[in-house]
Amino acid sequence: MLAENTLRDLALGTSAVFLEKNRTWVARSDWRRDFKDLFDSVIRWKRETLEKGAGHIFRLSGEYRDRPDARENQFDSLSYVMLRLAAAMGHAAAKAELPNRR
Repeated sequence: MLAENTLRDLALGTSAVFLEKNRTWVARSDWRRDFKDLFDSVIRWKRETLEKGAGHIFRLSGEYRDRPDARENQFDSLSYVMLRLAAAMGHAAAKAELPNRR
């Protein structure tokens, strides 16, 4: 149900300008399926990542922070969110690093 609601919100939120500029793509693609597939992939990644635990999330945070394109592709923001999550899950190194970030 959540996936369906999110798809509906994405579809309703799609601007007329976007649709006009991308009319050919919209006509050729099954964009509802594409959005649903993307949403399902994100949910699956989130579940699998949480199952791996705070240590894994802390390591991912560092990997995202150290990417050369971190700032331009918003990996620095994702890194901070993951660091906060690892700290909230009780990871000692994440708790220690958290005050030094942002």
